[in-house]
Amino acid sequence: MNLILKKPSGLKPKFNINLTNEKSLHSAIKHWFSQPGDLIETEVNTFIIDIVRGNTLIEIQTGNFNALKRKLTKLLPHYKVKLVYPIIRQKWILTLTDDGSTILSRRKSPKTGTFVEVFSELLHISQFVQSPNFTIELLLVDVEELQLANGKGSWRRKGKSILDRKLLAVVANKAINHSIELLDFLPDNLPTQFTNKILAQHSRYSIYVCRKITYCLKKIGLIKQIGKSGRELLYEIAPSPAK
Repeated sequence: MNLILKKPSGLKPKFNINLTNEKSLHSAIKHWFSQPGDLIETEVNTFIIDIVRGNTLIEIQTGNFNALKRKLTKLLPHYKVKLVYPIIRQKWILTLTDDGSTILSRRKSPKTGTFVEVFSELLHISQFVQSPNFTIELLLVDVEELQLANGKGSWRRKGKSILDRKLLAVVANKAINHSIELLDFLPDNLPTQFTNKILAQHSRYSIYVCRKITYCLKKIGLIKQIGKSGRELLYEIAPSPAK
């Protein structure tokens, strides 16, 4: 699935305040991912599922994996569940007036996202990752974030509230069909025994990200703690990861 969905050029943008429960990014990803014959927004065991494709339940989650725990607990023993997670690669921030009628500014965020960000969420559902019925599809996306200058938002955004996020493009995807494939996020030149500091030195990850990776991989059982190196926890890949 390598289609790139791009925002049409030459069209005057329209700004409609989204008052529905489903945000634009979630809706657009659902539309992008769906195929002919899929059942959309279908009830399965009292849960509303985004896409039902044969015997596979497809859930699109733009964040907060913690909210999936009850659903995964009930569904994974009986169904194949694919979790689709869009990660924002690039973001353009559109600041609007309080009523959303006028554009005040548009700028590109300096932050960029990569697939490794999945560990920030995956650690919340690590107990489900080794289920043979569980798979993940990661999407790198470009989005436009609409913010209202209403003084009600976070201080980090100088009081601006996030109104919506709109999909501009799906630029890459990565399928994780078995938990062992998460080891691919470790660099090839990583020593057999490593700490978070060593992992950071052999990769482009920050120490903060490395801590999330090792915490998650340890919880899943893909690496194990074998002691300490000074004050640093020392890890190695588990000798027989589940297959």
